[in-house]
Amino acid sequence: MQVSDHIESCDYFSDIQAPGVATLLKENPLFIQQPNALKLAVYNDDIEVGNPLGSKTGINKLTMYYFTITNSPNSSSLSAIHLAMIAYSSDVKQYGHAHILRPLVEDIKKLEVGVDVIIDGEPQKVYGSVVSLPADNLAANETLGFVGSFSANYFCRFCKMSQAKTKTAIRQDNSVLRTCEDHKRDLEEIRKNPSSFSNHGVKAPCAFDELQYFNSVTSFTPDCMHDIFEGVAKRELSLILTDFILTSQYLSLEELNNIVKSFNYG
Repeated sequence: MQVSDHIESCDYFSDIQAPGVATLLKENPLFIQQPNALKLAVYNDDIEVGNPLGSKTGINKLTMYYFTITNSPNSSSLSAIHLAMIAYSSDVKQYGHAHILRPLVEDIKKLEVGVDVIIDGEPQKVYGSVVSLPADNLAANETLGFVGSFSANYFCRFCKMSQAKTKTAIRQDNSVLRTCEDHKRDLEEIRKNPSSFSNHGVKAPCAFDELQYFNSVTSFTPDCMHDIFEGVAKRELSLILTDFILTSQYLSLEELNNIVKSFNYG
């Protein structure tokens, strides 16, 4: 994908500043004109198919790309998660997500303009596009074209807050949120000087920005499992339990352990 192609695709989103997927869907021309269009969520993650403790670790690691049709019945069930692509993680690292994802992006481009199908014997045209890219932070950053290292000075795909400032900030600073116009400038700088990614945390265009109705600054979503359940929730819960048991003494540690043991997990 050329940087110039990405910049042109940003025009529709130029006045949008991270409003959230729900707002984008209400304003998206495709889903306004085609309310039943397929709303795709694309997810990717690496898996190790060999012995993770062996000497050959990493050689057979695979990058898996999945998709879910979010407006289909039972979209939250495991049976609704479909495998779209598989690639060697080493190839993804060498060539980048944009190159690996090209066949999938080309298929979705066709879906955006409508694909002719037969449903119950009747010819119909089916539309759809990508509405979100849920993933863990590393996969999301790399797929969207941001830096993958969280030790980088500008590591966040939401904003341009510096590494040092994130250590003390407790409130959102709207002045440093990433915008489409800002992203255009960063990509143009990268095109002229590939080593300039350290200035803003953007390394490359996102493959999905070739689509008509997706933008890498506004169309991605945080992942609840990684950010909450495997992230801040553990820390917050430990602080709450410490207060409940040791400070406020609402219950004892023995009572808590009994509750955990006897709870019906289904």
